[in-house]
Amino acid sequence: MNNNFSSLLVALLIFVIGIPVASDLDLISLQMSRVLGAFSLLAVGIWSLRGAGRLYSAGMFVAIIGIILNILSIVRQDDTLHIITLLALFIFLLLVTFNTLRQVGFSDDISLNRIVGAICIYLLLGVIWSIAYAVLEFLQPGSFKGLTEMV
Repeated sequence: MNNNFSSLLVALLIFVIGIPVASDLDLISLQMSRVLGAFSLLAVGIWSLRGAGRLYSAGMFVAIIGIILNILSIVRQDDTLHIITLLALFIFLLLVTFNTLRQVGFSDDISLNRIVGAICIYLLLGVIWSIAYAVLEFLQPGSFKGLTEMV
């Protein structure tokens, strides 16, 4: 069960850096960035769960639900469906993080793949926290009120 974490790292870097930059430069719309971001993480995350048995089956189920809900939220322009999509992505990323942590933490050898896996865990935890904050702000608007903007 020794996965190559380089594809997961690339997908995470695209999600964390590439999509926000493209959105800020108006190369893609906000809706398209949501779709691309969620889809890339779900697709590559499924790839990283291969060979994990029941964890793979659970991840596949959550990923399919997430993709369907993501498409429905875009078609219907429904914020509630978008939040449910984020929750599905949140659960899925927890599964991917658990699987990656299990492989990185219980390996005996120190290899480049293990180091890349550790970097993936770090980025996955950051993405998970950002999703949690986004859901919190949606459910309780103004949760981050009082924070000053840096100009």
